Amino acid sequence: MAETSKTPFARTPVVEWAVPVAAVGLVFVMLVPLPSFLLDILLAASITASVLVLLSAMHVLRPAQFSVFPSLLLLLTLFRLSLNLASSRRILLHGNEGAAAAGHVIQAFGQFVVGGNYVVGFVLFCCADCDPVHRGQPRCSANG
Repeated sequence: MAETSKTPFARTPVVEWAVPVAAVGLVFVMLVPLPSFLLDILLAASITASVLVLLSAMHVLRPAQFSVFPSLLLLLTLFRLSLNLASSRRILLHGNEGAAAAGHVIQAFGQFVVGGNYVVGFVLFCCADCDPVHRGQPRCSANG
């Protein structure tokens, strides 16, 4: 009798329920205020997933080797949008409690971008908001 090889991602009940549970988790992240340590963990997971997808996309030789890319990109985009909403809520609700009230990942990113100088941060914001790359969809009054 020939023995069939099992793949690591065989159709088990856990694997079949992973995507629906993740979708419910995304809605949960959007609706419920998250504590800063959980937001830090989720932001770190998002950055890690981004790097892994980038490295995987660069490593494949044929598009058929990474056929799950469109679905993965959609789910990761939804994950990032929910984190964007959760982090904005955290900043607006707890921003008056200090620099680390929104989480250490957000604080570190803010220090990296602004560097302690709010004028530099404002100029970077204006450049990102009115970037000429967005000619098809103007985002500020200077372009359209």
